[in-house]
Amino acid sequence: MMTFQAFLEKNIYGGDMKCINSAIKGDLIMSIFDEIGKLIVETGQNAAQRTRGISDAMKLNSMISEEERSIKNAFYQIGKKYCELFGGNPDQNLVQLVNEVRDSMEKIQTYSDQIKQIKGIVSCSSCGSEVSNESSFCEFCGASMYSFQTPSGSGSIHCGDCGASTESDAAFCIGCGCKLG
Repeated sequence: MMTFQAFLEKNIYGGDMKCINSAIKGDLIMSIFDEIGKLIVETGQNAAQRTRGISDAMKLNSMISEEERSIKNAFYQIGKKYCELFGGNPDQNLVQLVNEVRDSMEKIQTYSDQIKQIKGIVSCSSCGSEVSNESSFCEFCGASMYSFQTPSGSGSIHCGDCGASTESDAAFCIGCGCKLG
């Protein structure tokens, strides 16, 4: 049996031309190119179909992920609402989880306080804004940042602007910095 390559070499590329005249030779070449063209088209269609399938699968996976995020958020909201409503007296089956949430919230508050200390900020007792620990007044609501105590000296005066107690010989108020006297 003759291979296709041997057939081409023998009959088309100058080998034995006794059985095939030039018209048949041309038809054979056209037939080969037609088959190659059909194969290319079929391969392209198969590739396009596989690509569409992969694209559709990716879209569906994305939709699944979105729904999973939605479920996760709903569970979060349910848990948060449950803790708000029943955190002080949770169902026996949920006591451990509620305690874990409470413990984590306490740790977060501790860590946040440590960060504020490192950054040199405090929370305003009036509005809750973060203010420099060197500020005398909150820059957001104007509330005093200190609870002033009466100085331990023999005489003290009160600032007419902020009410802070200051040593009687002080030139400026320790609360607001205004000139005294």
